[in-house]
Amino acid sequence: MSPRRGPAIAILIARAVIFVVLLEALIIRYRSFPIPGWILSCIAILTVVFIAVIGLKSAKVKRRRRLDMVRTKFPGSVVIRTDWNSALLPDFVSDRARVLGADVRGFGVDIAVDSVGLHLFRGTSKSLVHLGDIDWSELDDVTTRRDGRILRITANVTSPISSPVELIVRGESATQAAERILTVQRGIP
Repeated sequence: MSPRRGPAIAILIARAVIFVVLLEALIIRYRSFPIPGWILSCIAILTVVFIAVIGLKSAKVKRRRRLDMVRTKFPGSVVIRTDWNSALLPDFVSDRARVLGADVRGFGVDIAVDSVGLHLFRGTSKSLVHLGDIDWSELDDVTTRRDGRILRITANVTSPISSPVELIVRGESATQAAERILTVQRGIP
């Protein structure tokens, strides 16, 4: 599994399997008529598949809506889709109020890059939470690490975000994302 989706999918599947096992145990205990084991197995498998598909589809819809909100808020900006994962990366949000309600294991972060600098957001399908900004004058370096998937942004900032900011890039390599950021920066006089 890729590092950008692995933990979320593994947790989703584990929860679905536990749910199905408990459901099957409940059916076996309280059934009033005999049901062949293969039918129960089919029900269990179909339930796991159904829950997994619904979970993945809803996550995709939420990400698409969040991307649309960022593009509406910053028209014409370059948007880079990333994830932050607590198991792989250091925390970069120093203002804890900005991550209230977020999953402690990780969350999606969208970076809007424009003439002012970098704007970091997380959110749901209904609202954006502004994590912080990095102006071009504060930006020290944009690099990559760990097999080209991790984008590392170092800047002279301490609040509401702290440096370095390390994020897992989605949909492109971290090298491509870094180049897109630096291309916008070079266009600034």
